[in-house]
Amino acid sequence: MSLPASSTTTGSGSLDPLAGESLLVVMVNYRLADHIEAQLVQGRLASHRVLLIDNASQPERIRDLARRHRTELLLLDLNHGFAGAVNRGLAVAAPAPQVLLLNPDVSIDARDLAVLRKELLERRLTAITPLLVTPEGTTQVGTAGGPVSLAAFAAYFLCVSHLFRQARGIFYTRRQLAAGMEPTWLCMACLLGQGDAFARYGPIPERELVYAEDVAWGVNARRHGARFAVLSDVRAVHEQGAAGASWRWRGALARLAKREIGPLGGGLAGACMWLGLGLRRLAGRRF
Repeated sequence: MSLPASSTTTGSGSLDPLAGESLLVVMVNYRLADHIEAQLVQGRLASHRVLLIDNASQPERIRDLARRHRTELLLLDLNHGFAGAVNRGLAVAAPAPQVLLLNPDVSIDARDLAVLRKELLERRLTAITPLLVTPEGTTQVGTAGGPVSLAAFAAYFLCVSHLFRQARGIFYTRRQLAAGMEPTWLCMACLLGQGDAFARYGPIPERELVYAEDVAWGVNARRHGARFAVLSDVRAVHEQGAAGASWRWRGALARLAKREIGPLGGGLAGACMWLGLGLRRLAGRRF
């Protein structure tokens, strides 16, 4: 394990009006060094501290990137997953007023990041995220969502929330995201939070996978007073945001439902999910 190695450069003429207040950008690498290099070469993060965390995948490549771009560095001996890597990184990094969790495959413009920082501060939110979109411009379902409850599972997967916008599903529909409905949880692919958010509301649950870790942390934080928002007029491109192509998120979400609701309610919630996904597949729709 390597502790943070160096500090970031401070750019001049920054587009970010809050550039004088430190922002720590955390990027976790697992075989995505090319994406990280592209992020650093583009220079959008040049005025911020950047912490690169390698999950025992490409240590030499990430060490070289950290040296060339003067970022902070944490090399892990094992793959601890996204949650474990972020938790370990925040434990050793120097504090910052704001923290951005940024997937290597997410692109956000420097001006849009500045808008997010301003909104987080002025609205006194715990965390905020832009609207996540695919490279084709389609809104990514999974940007944010509602509570972990039987009603929320039924609302989304049985399409109730698609018909009635006020029905809060476990995932928000594209209409709900565009309307700025207040969420219970946010996707952590591009999550801007207060610097003490993970100390105040606890680390990201490491036993959860895929969407479940985002949902579990958000639900717990909201339970203790956290406030979240999706800034629907700011967009970030998530190149590999098609988690719906994998079965892993479905099993992870079903297990989370049983832990949060109980065996009976969680089982019924899982049944709603499987039924809804099956019907969508028959209809030729994904997720």
